[in-house]
Amino acid sequence: MPKYEYKGRVINATEKAYEILYKGRGFKPYEEKAPVDFSTLDATELDEYKVADLKKYLDDKNIKYKSSDNKDDLITLIIVGEGDPDGANGTEDPAATAGE
Repeated sequence: MPKYEYKGRVINATEKAYEILYKGRGFKPYEEKAPVDFSTLDATELDEYKVADLKKYLDDKNIKYKSSDNKDDLITLIIVGEGDPDGANGTEDPAATAGE
């Protein structure tokens, strides 16, 4: 069954239902997008994605982040990479931990 999309919402509908009900409401034929490797993108390109997409990528790569992290924090984690297995990802300040 064909898929149609509107503002990120994907539905299944027959072509007839699409023509009668959904086309006039702004739905367009859904085009399957190839997965994107966020690690190859720069900050400007990553900024075009939703926070949910960034979090999914981080989850898939087992990169820890705080639920309070904003979009810029998530982008920094992606750019820095996996880093330390404890989830620090190289984002900690070495000067702050020098006295420990």
